[in-house]
Amino acid sequence: MGSDHYCLRWNNHQSNLLGVFSQLLQDESLVDVTLACSEGTSIRAHKLAQHQQLTIAEER
Repeated sequence: MGSDHYCLRWNNHQSNLLGVFSQLLQDESLVDVTLACSEGTSIRAHKLAQHQQLTIAEER
């Protein structure tokens, strides 16, 4: 039995992914976290975005 190999490419991956997350947030689709701000306001977000921000902060 032979094994087939494939190479998949996704042009403009970063801009496409950011567009998808932006649309999901705008529609509040799959929004699973509410961040409470000191001014009494709240921000709806995705856990993935929160995790990414924490990862960036830890690297600094």
